[in-house]
Amino acid sequence: MSVGITGTREGMTPLQLRGAIRLIAGLTAGTATIRYRPTRDHEYHHLIHGDCVGADAQAWAIADAAGWDTTALPSTTHERWHANTSSTEIEQRRPSLERNRLIVERCDLLIAFPKAVHDQSGGTWYTINHAREAGKHLLIVWPDG
Repeated sequence: MSVGITGTREGMTPLQLRGAIRLIAGLTAGTATIRYRPTRDHEYHHLIHGDCVGADAQAWAIADAAGWDTTALPSTTHERWHANTSSTEIEQRRPSLERNRLIVERCDLLIAFPKAVHDQSGGTWYTINHAREAGKHLLIVWPDG
């Protein structure tokens, strides 16, 4: 199963981080209580992320510690926003919105960590909306967990 991540460069709130740890642990153990039935091999776990500081880097660290394969799809944005993770695979840099579409296309489940409920602008919401349009399984972890 491939899980895509989208979230803010500011990072997850403590409650989102706790949720991310529980989700990845639950998906790893096959005990996650989410309404999702994998269409691919559920024994294989793979994280696809944008290699950005903040939520991407946090999710990568959790997935890496859980033994997941990880693919980084870095963007062509400012270098200061690159997390430079030690992902299993690191692809070429792409414009941010192209990168975000690829994350959605390649994942079975997208987990989103937006920084606010009321402000639905920016790359995280672009990715959420693309996942909805593509009919992807989507789980949003709100700032309050």
